[in-house]
Amino acid sequence: MTSGYPPLPEPFSEALGEAAHTAAMAYRLVLPSPTRSARQLVGLQQASVDLAAFLPRWGG
Repeated sequence: MTSGYPPLPEPFSEALGEAAHTAAMAYRLVLPSPTRSARQLVGLQQASVDLAAFLPRWGG
């Protein structure tokens, strides 16, 4: 049996959508882009900074 009324929306769907959007924006702001990282490395090289002190050792 149906009541003839449309189903009720999820009570927190709007809040969940806003939270997902906020998380995506924070992710973009916090993590540096590859271009920005490359510019920073070039700047360090130009300043004669030893990059081995800043970069982790990759590949064991």
